[in-house]
Amino acid sequence: MPHEIGLMLDVVAPTEAQAQAVLAKARYISMHTEFEGRLCTAGNLAMPFSPSDLPVGPTYRFSVWHAMELDDPLEIFPIELVNLGAEEMA
Repeated sequence: MPHEIGLMLDVVAPTEAQAQAVLAKARYISMHTEFEGRLCTAGNLAMPFSPSDLPVGPTYRFSVWHAMELDDPLEIFPIELVNLGAEEMA
């Protein structure tokens, strides 16, 4: 069973200050949330960037083609599972 997740947050708001505030709150909640098996209270995240928040200035307008008709809702999100060294771990 997986025991870790990866999150990448992209916050778009009317102003940069609003986006920064939302991202700061999301980061704080992610770092200090309670969960079963938690081993410490100092933080639970590893940041992929330094600094962790990267302002990029004016950006796109969000839109989704929400009316796309699909036979299988996962067909546009291919998933490939690869076991590396599974024999040694068994």
